[in-house]
Amino acid sequence: MVGHKSVSQYTTYSGCSERYRLERLDKKPQTPAGWTLQGLAVHEAIEAWERSNRTMDLTGANDVYESAWRLHLTRMLKDEPDTDKWMTGNPRTKGSVDLTRRFTRGKEQLEQYIKNALAQGWEIWETPDFEPAIELPFRIMVGNIEVVGYIDQIREHPDGSLEIVDIKSGSKIPSWDFQLGVYRLAVLESYGVEINQGSFLMLKDDRMVGPTNLTRFTRERVTAWFDALNRGVEAQVFMPNVGDHCRICGVWKYCSAKERN
Repeated sequence: MVGHKSVSQYTTYSGCSERYRLERLDKKPQTPAGWTLQGLAVHEAIEAWERSNRTMDLTGANDVYESAWRLHLTRMLKDEPDTDKWMTGNPRTKGSVDLTRRFTRGKEQLEQYIKNALAQGWEIWETPDFEPAIELPFRIMVGNIEVVGYIDQIREHPDGSLEIVDIKSGSKIPSWDFQLGVYRLAVLESYGVEINQGSFLMLKDDRMVGPTNLTRFTRERVTAWFDALNRGVEAQVFMPNVGDHCRICGVWKYCSAKERN
């Protein structure tokens, strides 16, 4: 049986099985990146604001953001104390400069999220177990594989329709909505509730990508994809997938495809 900490990790690894091996199996230390720190802080602040039933003011949300930023920064500095060696979106930008910019950008994203949420009329859906569907944990069996993860949020619109939303604080739009499809299956398996649409919220551009129809992500198809991953892991087939994304891969320096002197 293969356990996955989160589906988002799986979708990251699925494009490069060599990265899966280096991070999950060989436990190679990852080079930190400012976008990871920003994303963690923004997600935690949004979650706190939503769990307050939107009674928390912007100052309180910013306090949560700053606290999360400091906490994760301290942890990530243990992996690489010199922030100028951290990965950045632009190789000409020093990590220390990138962190300063991202700290401010994350606060701006948080403020815009709150403004939009209050103006648009949707609310966070409440599960049949009376749990707000924000950073909603799940644990399901997909074939012989246990999949564990968290759903960023499920929105309930004024007309009663539900929508799975994954929040992205960076600029890269996912090339495939498989992540949303697995979340759909998780809700169906966990609560017996079928949600047929999902979107990505791109905080950097303040826009929604979607909604997309998720009905094609049936249990049979998702099971087949996870089974293929599992068979690859068991057979120790780990192929690099070389491309522009290698520049922002936290374990690139260990990759077998990297040219070495």
